[in-house]
Amino acid sequence: MAFSLVVKCYAITICTDIDEKCHLLGTTRLLNSITDFASSGGLGEAASWVCLRQDIYVSLTSNTPLNIHLDNYETSRSFYEADDGSWANRMVYIFARVLDVAFRSSSEMTVEEWDQFELECNEWNSTKPWTFTPLLESSSISDDGPFPMVWMLRAAHVVGHQYYCMAKIMLATCNPRIPKSGFGAFTARRNEEVSSLSQLSRSTC
Repeated sequence: MAFSLVVKCYAITICTDIDEKCHLLGTTRLLNSITDFASSGGLGEAASWVCLRQDIYVSLTSNTPLNIHLDNYETSRSFYEADDGSWANRMVYIFARVLDVAFRSSSEMTVEEWDQFELECNEWNSTKPWTFTPLLESSSISDDGPFPMVWMLRAAHVVGHQYYCMAKIMLATCNPRIPKSGFGAFTARRNEEVSSLSQLSRSTC
């Protein structure tokens, strides 16, 4: 499985126009068949989390549900260990669940599901270790990109914060309380966007 993930990373890096997703399909089938990978520790568990992040990428770019069975991760060590990598993985798992519900074809996200995801995201952000606090954050947008620059100590801190931000953005997009049509729909969605951006800007402080 680790070799398949390396090949998939290479395929993403070379940025070909056509991605058949064959390597990821094989990896997800292997992970779904051997459920112990996600809680086995060592290279197997680490590879399973990388596989989940790759599946999230495909889900985001294709607007489709995840191929990985998320219940395989429920016994992962990341949910009871306190290191920064485990905290980042918890946020990856929360975001994966948000995507799985948001892109399902059977029904839209319910108010109860949205409230639960919002609660879990806010709880993760409020209880995460102090090490996730940015070392430095620019107060204005630079010429190098559309967003302010944020410096963090480790890759795990960046991953955790990125997936938290993406989860909040996805929840703002899928908020079932916002009307889908009518004159008030545009205003309500715009107010939700402004509120979400304000929350995200405060989350890094």
